[in-house]
Amino acid sequence: MSAVLDTHTVLWYLENSKELSTFARSTIESAVGNGKPVHVSVISVIEAVYLAERSRIPSTALLRLRQVLVDSRVGLTIVDVDTPVADPSQGFRVPSCPICPIGSSRQPRSTLGFR
Repeated sequence: MSAVLDTHTVLWYLENSKELSTFARSTIESAVGNGKPVHVSVISVIEAVYLAERSRIPSTALLRLRQVLVDSRVGLTIVDVDTPVADPSQGFRVPSCPICPIGSSRQPRSTLGFR
């Protein structure tokens, strides 16, 4: 199964954060381990730049994100948000959403401005 990661999901995954649910982590690791595409939206990169500029995330997190997206061995690829990515019938699994309970066992973090 493929996956499309939201901004905090990919950041939490790369930092091995406890914020990322076991389900989300296993979904990502399973996809990577099986050679399935794990996509990061270009919008997430833009959001990470925004968060780093406002010191909401460390600049090292943005640097790490940029590094893994150009390293094909990691298994994460950057994609435009277009119909195949946005359309759930295309077989993509979204393991986390900053405003959904699937990816995190905790409430959304205030760093995104959600409550």
